[in-house]
Amino acid sequence: MSSYPSWTGEDIERAVADGAAAAADWGRQPLSTRTAAVRRLATQLRQAEERFAALITAELGKPLAEAAGELEKSTLTAEYYADHAEAILGDEQVHVDGVDVLTVPVEGLLGATATGTLRVPARASGRWVRRSSR
Repeated sequence: MSSYPSWTGEDIERAVADGAAAAADWGRQPLSTRTAAVRRLATQLRQAEERFAALITAELGKPLAEAAGELEKSTLTAEYYADHAEAILGDEQVHVDGVDVLTVPVEGLLGATATGTLRVPARASGRWVRRSSR
């Protein structure tokens, strides 16, 4: 059993601000840089699977096989997004109620943090289409 010191409100605010700054910086990186990092994550998870599974078991009390399964799922997910990020984040033309519309992701998977939304009329009634990649 381990114990850790409690955080003050100031500690929490600093951590949130640091996280927001890191996310903004990450989102400004080229997609190739972000996908390479996600691919390295998958490689490291696979290489240290036994150690991480033992840590999950020690911290959460999960059976070792379940912990290993979680790591495999996380590894496969990282590999999937690294392999398909360009297609997932690309513009997409869809057909809505007889009208062709173009959706463009503005907030990005893999940490792109640009905010905003591209809205395109889907029909004359003023209904809008919004795509968010979150």
